Amino acid sequence: MKKVILILVSLFLVSFCFANGRCEKLEKEILKNPNVIEVGVGQHDKWTQEIYFAYITLTNDRYIKLVEFDRYLSGERLCIECLGNNPEKKFEYEFIRIDCIALSALFNKNISTVNDIINNYDEIYKLAATLAKETPEERTQRKNMKCTDSGYTDRLGNYKSDKRCGYVFARYINEPFESMFADE
Repeated sequence: MKKVILILVSLFLVSFCFANGRCEKLEKEILKNPNVIEVGVGQHDKWTQEIYFAYITLTNDRYIKLVEFDRYLSGERLCIECLGNNPEKKFEYEFIRIDCIALSALFNKNISTVNDIINNYDEIYKLAATLAKETPEERTQRKNMKCTDSGYTDRLGNYKSDKRCGYVFARYINEPFESMFADE
């Protein structure tokens, strides 16, 4: 049943992008990564600009959904939406506010493409698992910190880069968004 759903989603994504064939080209490019088993690429807002998303199945029962990348498989808005590492092919964690700028700052290395994210999956997964364990109070405390506060970057999930500073949150996929923070 799960494979049927995955196949149907893949077929939908392929048919969604069939008009210009770009999605198929991007899928072939992503499949060149030895960590990738299967991929489905779709396109957002295809009339004004080319912005893509992908559901990617990796080796060792790992899964990831990436959004907001361009035809070069990169872009400052490239984000991880959710990921998982289990044989049931279910997403476990959802990131809030994570993009390539945040990833690069948090891991102190250049992460700017789909392949960079795939190749650093295990580190990113550990980050999601750790951040998802934060209590609503801990998240609220981090969210209310200012970049200039002492110890700002000492808190896991907070970062500063030459482009901006910010924070990243993760939650369990079944955790209600409304309960993520103590002040909401």
